[in-house]
Amino acid sequence: MLFAVGKRYSKKDIYNILDVPVHRQKGTWNTGYTTYDNDIFIFANIDTAGTTGHDYENEFLEDNRLIWYGKNNHSYKTPSIQAMIAPEGNIYIFTRTSNKDKYTFQGLGKMKKIRITKPVRVIWELYY
Repeated sequence: MLFAVGKRYSKKDIYNILDVPVHRQKGTWNTGYTTYDNDIFIFANIDTAGTTGHDYENEFLEDNRLIWYGKNNHSYKTPSIQAMIAPEGNIYIFTRTSNKDKYTFQGLGKMKKIRITKPVRVIWELYY
C-alpha cells in the first residue's frame, strides 16, 4: 500500500508519493476530494471547519466506519459522487481534526450506504 494507516501526511507528501506533476497539484486537491490516476482521495475534517470555512458533520462510528458528507453543491448525480459509487480504482481516506494539521491516513474506503441528499451523506467502511 502507498500509505501507512495512522501515519500523517501533508498534501505535499502525498504529491511526492504519487509523483503528481506540479500542474496537477492544488485545485481540486484542496476541495475535499479529487481523482488521480483512477484513484479517489478524500480529505475529511472531523470536528473542525476546513480552510475554506466549510464545516461538515463528518464523524467516526464504531467498527471502522466513517460518516462523511460531500460538497454542498454536489448531489448523488454529480460525476465525482458517481465515481465513488462505482470506483475504477481505490478510495483513499484521510482525516484531520484541525485545519492546520497534516492528514492521517485512515485506510481504503468502501461505500456501505449513501443518503441521496444535498450534500450526499456516505457511510464508509475503512479497511487496510
